[in-house]
Amino acid sequence: MLARECSSAMQCEDAHQALLEAMQNKFISSPFLASEDCVLGGVIVLRCCRYSDAQPSADIQAILVEFLWSHTTESMCVGYMSAQDGKAKTHISRLPPGAVAGQSLAIEGGVCRLVSTVTTVD
Repeated sequence: MLARECSSAMQCEDAHQALLEAMQNKFISSPFLASEDCVLGGVIVLRCCRYSDAQPSADIQAILVEFLWSHTTESMCVGYMSAQDGKAKTHISRLPPGAVAGQSLAIEGGVCRLVSTVTTVD
């Protein structure tokens, strides 16, 4: 259910704010989980869209990928790489100092620009 709620939230323009609200309202404050002392979990979301700047050629397509993660655990390890990377990038996300696991959340992420060449067959 959390994956569905986060996926629906990604339809909003501000993905960061939408993910924050989904994690807070649909997970931490969920009536279904109200009897739990500690609500622990995490999500990784990707949202892709076509790059809107002028493209140098019709044979090249650019896509922006918004890559966000959120968790209520003390920490969450994330690793990723693209075809252009020589090795994986890794990151350990942690709750802010003083935050209580299961009652607070962290959100981090960024945007990547991917370029691909389109091959046409005659």
